[in-house]
Amino acid sequence: MDFIDYTLGRCEAAEFLASNTSGIRVECWAPGVLYLDGNGPRSLILSAGIHGDETAPIIIINQLIKQVFLGELEVVNPCLFILGNPDAIELGVRYLDTNLNRLFCGAHRSIEPCKEAARADLLERCVERFYTIHQDTDKLHWDCHCAIRGSVYNTFAIVPIVTHELSLLSHIDELQHAGIQAAVLSQLATNTFSYASFQQFKAQAATLELGKALPWHENKMSDHQKIVCYLIRLLAHVEDEDETIAKDALIIYQIAQQIVKTQADFRFNFSAEVDNFTPYQQGTLLAQEAGAEYHVQAERELILFPNANVELGARALLTLTPCSL
Repeated sequence: MDFIDYTLGRCEAAEFLASNTSGIRVECWAPGVLYLDGNGPRSLILSAGIHGDETAPIIIINQLIKQVFLGELEVVNPCLFILGNPDAIELGVRYLDTNLNRLFCGAHRSIEPCKEAARADLLERCVERFYTIHQDTDKLHWDCHCAIRGSVYNTFAIVPIVTHELSLLSHIDELQHAGIQAAVLSQLATNTFSYASFQQFKAQAATLELGKALPWHENKMSDHQKIVCYLIRLLAHVEDEDETIAKDALIIYQIAQQIVKTQADFRFNFSAEVDNFTPYQQGTLLAQEAGAEYHVQAERELILFPNANVELGARALLTLTPCSL
């Protein structure tokens, strides 16, 4: 029995915990929520499966926990492992009723009761419990996803920021060592899981996109070896001594536009197969809907997360411009 089995209700907590032979104190706080005790200076939240069809990060977390239980990994920093949306994972769908990654920062209280709203409430309480226990530590939350479409960069991160503070430099350095190829700095207030940890608990936080969303059997896990190795180092509180990483290896972008779908006839003016980070020149028509057209405003903007099928009032597209720290 493993963490996925416990998360999906295929075994009881006691049966799952009985497989822990490591001597590390672990607690099941809820299906899909596992606490690992530690006395290190950092407190880590590593989450995946907020969207149930993004399988590679789920596999990564499951494998890390297996290795911890077998005594193969050292745990110094306390960690909360989370598989976000068990019902959606079970069915292999993005979500059941609504997008879970738009329901944090209390947003779940403003919609009709549903499975995702209840799950967002539970996860918020678990995060608060964890960071309260470890309130005097340096907090980190990486929420791991996969993109719906292909991308110019196989791995990238959305990093919430207030300003270009010094701590941002160390976070960017960590992302580089974890194999992240591009970072999008965002000053937008959102209701995503990682933003909630950033906003409410001052955690260093990021939404990581680790390749394209694929069925379980189609994932090539060797592609994720770099981030797996870095997560192991984070748990053990071991510095990454890889000096081969160039300081400018990670490309930095900022958000230029956030385009919101307000009408049912919203549509893009580019192919559904276009990759994330594809550039368009100033004046290009990107999308349109009744009463509005959306064009590239800067000299050159790159598209990110285009999705015309989102609910009304939801973000349908981000555009980006390059920036430096």
